[in-house]
Amino acid sequence: MAIKNKKVILSILYTALILLIWRLAYHIQIPLLDRILVTEGSSMFGFLDVFSGGALSQYSVVALGVSPYITASIVIQLLQMDIIPTLKEWAEEGETGKKKLNQVTRYL
Repeated sequence: MAIKNKKVILSILYTALILLIWRLAYHIQIPLLDRILVTEGSSMFGFLDVFSGGALSQYSVVALGVSPYITASIVIQLLQMDIIPTLKEWAEEGETGKKKLNQVTRYL
């Protein structure tokens, strides 16, 4: 029983440590970023900030998270709708087409 409790306690401490590191990293700003230029010059930034739950307005390195990948995935899915015929063909190819689409998404 003591071993089981020790594992639970270690798991909780590990989780707390990871959360602490994440919160500290949240305060590291993206280098060489001009806040005024980004916020005033782009309505797209505001749109992406909504998707990130307001985290992008903190200009943090970890605030980006997976949002660039998700945004690229959405763009690729939209382009598959008869806009780019090659992407539509890849979507219909099965597993090999899916691998090609994933590769294009990562590049984007």
